[in-house]
Amino acid sequence: MTGNVQGLKLKRVSAQILAVLLLTTAAYAQEKNAAEVYNKAKDYYENGRYKEAITELNTAIEIDPKNSKAYLYRGSAYYKIAYSFTSQAIADFSKVIELEPKNADAYYSRGFILGRGVFDSALTDLNKAIELNPKYTQAYYERGFVYFKMGDYDKAISDFDKLIEFDPKNADAYYDRAFAYDRKGDYDKAIADYTKTIELKPDLASAYNERAMEYFKKQEYDKAWEDVSKAEKLGYEINPEFLSDLKKASGKEKVTP
Repeated sequence: MTGNVQGLKLKRVSAQILAVLLLTTAAYAQEKNAAEVYNKAKDYYENGRYKEAITELNTAIEIDPKNSKAYLYRGSAYYKIAYSFTSQAIADFSKVIELEPKNADAYYSRGFILGRGVFDSALTDLNKAIELNPKYTQAYYERGFVYFKMGDYDKAISDFDKLIEFDPKNADAYYDRAFAYDRKGDYDKAIADYTKTIELKPDLASAYNERAMEYFKKQEYDKAWEDVSKAEKLGYEINPEFLSDLKKASGKEKVTP
């Protein structure tokens, strides 16, 4: 009798071990499948195939509803496809934040989209991204951009300053800081920043055009004409109204050779 009881116990334990092994194997297979689907989606995304990426990410999320990276990529893919998908993108970034409250990329990404119109909410997210990652250069850039659109040029300049501190060769930071200086009426600093932009991106025609307008405001018409000429050579179409004003103010039709 004792032998039979022990045999039954042994069979029961063996069955339990087998069940655990089967569950572990199934979980491993599911995890491996999720990883394969996610990696495939990532490849699609990085090659600009956003619709295919979303299809794969949908599958990855079905397999693992807590895959925060899948939500982050899918949100980015939605936004890349078209502006009309911003609500889906925001929902995905919000899900990432729910799963990972300290994910700076999720706050930045949501703030980036909100910065196209919902400024206060955008600032909240971008502030959080910077709090979580004080060296998040793109977050400083986007926050500066939001401040600029809000008309707070001093704060915009401060954020562009910070970005330049981290990344001294970031031409976009100099270019946009120049716009902020222009709005403040500080044309000399605007010119200096456009000049730095041109140093970093010699073929950026719009920088010559913008600097030409700064020179115009300072009544330095010959320099304005020189930049107009450079911009045109790079294929930039100068605003006819600005050209007309420059001609009248300078008494010239074009730059003197």
